[in-house]
Amino acid sequence: MKNRSLWIVIACILLPCAAASGGEMDGRLRVLVWNAWRGGNEVDRGPEKVLQVVRDVKPDLVLMQESYDIDGERPTLGRWIASELGWNAYQSESPHLCVISPMGFSATHFHDPWHGVGVRIEDDRGRAFVAWSIWLDYRAYITYALRDDPSMTDEQLLALETDASARLKEVKALLADVDAVSTEEPSIPTLVGGDFNCPSHLDWTVDTTRMYRHRRDLDLPVSLAMYEDGFVDVFRQVHPDPIQRPGITWSPMFREKADGTVQAFDRIDRLYLRNPSVGDWMLVPVGAKTLPEGWEDDRIPVPQRVFPSDHGAVVLDLEWKPIEKRSLDLRIESVDRIADDAPHSAFTDLLRVDDRLYCTFREGDRHVHGADGRIRVLVRDNDGPWRSVALLAEDGIDLRDPKLSLMPGGRIMILCGGSDYDDRSLVGACSRVAFSDPEGEAFGSVVPVVIDPTVRSDLDWLWRASWDQSGTGWGVVYQPHDAGAKLRLMKSEDGVAWRRVTDLPVEGQGNETTLHIGEAGRMTALVRREGADARAMLGHASPPYLDWTFDVLPEAIGGPDLVRSPTDDGWIIAGRKYLADGVRTSLWWRGDDGAWETLATLPSGGDTSYPGLVSDDDRLLISYYSSHEGKTAIHFAEAAIVPRDDGGSTVPADRRSKPARP
Repeated sequence: MKNRSLWIVIACILLPCAAASGGEMDGRLRVLVWNAWRGGNEVDRGPEKVLQVVRDVKPDLVLMQESYDIDGERPTLGRWIASELGWNAYQSESPHLCVISPMGFSATHFHDPWHGVGVRIEDDRGRAFVAWSIWLDYRAYITYALRDDPSMTDEQLLALETDASARLKEVKALLADVDAVSTEEPSIPTLVGGDFNCPSHLDWTVDTTRMYRHRRDLDLPVSLAMYEDGFVDVFRQVHPDPIQRPGITWSPMFREKADGTVQAFDRIDRLYLRNPSVGDWMLVPVGAKTLPEGWEDDRIPVPQRVFPSDHGAVVLDLEWKPIEKRSLDLRIESVDRIADDAPHSAFTDLLRVDDRLYCTFREGDRHVHGADGRIRVLVRDNDGPWRSVALLAEDGIDLRDPKLSLMPGGRIMILCGGSDYDDRSLVGACSRVAFSDPEGEAFGSVVPVVIDPTVRSDLDWLWRASWDQSGTGWGVVYQPHDAGAKLRLMKSEDGVAWRRVTDLPVEGQGNETTLHIGEAGRMTALVRREGADARAMLGHASPPYLDWTFDVLPEAIGGPDLVRSPTDDGWIIAGRKYLADGVRTSLWWRGDDGAWETLATLPSGGDTSYPGLVSDDDRLLISYYSSHEGKTAIHFAEAAIVPRDDGGSTVPADRRSKPARP
């Protein structure tokens, strides 16, 4: 960030880093991200002080901004530091962006003189990565704006990122070039670090608004653009709590104006990481801190400060880990459009019973805010044509998100949402349920489910049901988050009345949850989240399902579903994937060893997602909806599950049978 005006503030005392650098500890990569403030020229012996910070940190990689010409006869700051250390520097035509490293550069990349330069580095073990030093528009700093005018609306604040500054436009242009480089070599990690001149959505949350006066709970678009392009914030990966570890980088030099106006502190200097889904190596964040670790007395004149920059430096440690290889590949073999009669057809599910396949979805006039949602059920016998067997409706209620399950008695249950709207305002919600006849050829009317009165609310959504071998149904109900409700694990004997078992330990606005019950009754929960950190979560518990362990997955997943892999060493997960240029319906591999890879992306776009999955012998059947062809319609895809021939797993014989009606 450029210094808007000279303020006098507390700055800092530099404490040296204690951890060893990657060069000293095999498998470790240390990165220093730092805006060094006008070439070090604003502080007495500034270049020498910058050099001392670099010496103390012992980084393997420096991503520097404001590497301007040093006053006098010396070159730009980054090039001078590299020459003093005997390292390599790449600044190209940029007046201020520089990458410095003791390692050699096997390739260089140039995006824009002000906004991005990059290098490819490969170590002596063949582990390679691409790293970019970047800088975005400093104008219309959102934290200043909120400090100076607390009455600004959310829309006005967000417009600072999209209209009053060029930050969002710049980051999208940057990511286009970053992605183009990654496409040429998709098997290596990518690092993007620098001065973003704006805070992160991970730091502007409900909780931080209680701690900091100049914050709101907002989906800040620049950091979201990074996240939606598959990058993770390395500092927040290590320190996920923005209250306990705020990571402030603006500004350790200036704390208060002469008129007493306080600084608008924030974390604007960041490093992002995107790991490959193929290849041999990935980088795992293991350490992160900011410098200086103590702030100097603000009575010391700025030219005499020990720490030489108005920006804090960020020191990040990453560790090389081998990528665990998945045991299967997925090959999409066909995609058919199977329903588009309604103006808007969406929100699907799929169920196999003997040789019959059921597909259900919502028909309506639009995506949401309507009272006309109806549930259509299609059937396909022995791979024949699809035919309709039911259209469920309820006057004045928007039926949506239907989910299919096979009850122990052989009947098919449809569970769906039931929303009550007053114009465009949701005034009530209670899930509905309907049951088939024994032959699965007709369905009765929908009726409201009965939620345990100890947890019932005006807005209850029981999203999907799964049945165990004893005949008990299980599902997760989610409720309004402004009421402080949590995800609640429920059970039922008849599919209508549902009793609370426990609350799931999920923070961050968890909602749509798919349950899978496996061998020995072990339950798996895949949870969508819509908080500041919207990455999905995967949890496991054994009976009686009171003690849960959850992991955060690398990506957000909308409308999630999952099936157990036929190789029995992981999960095939499906849902909405968020990309820089929009959303797609995608499938991922989640190994039991924690591996995460994209398996396939289906033809999709616009309004899309909510897949249903059936693992059918060595094939995967997928229903989903998409508007990529214009009209929002239902699509059905078939994919071959191909075990990898690596001397490892094959499809177990006991997993080749189709589920049969009891």
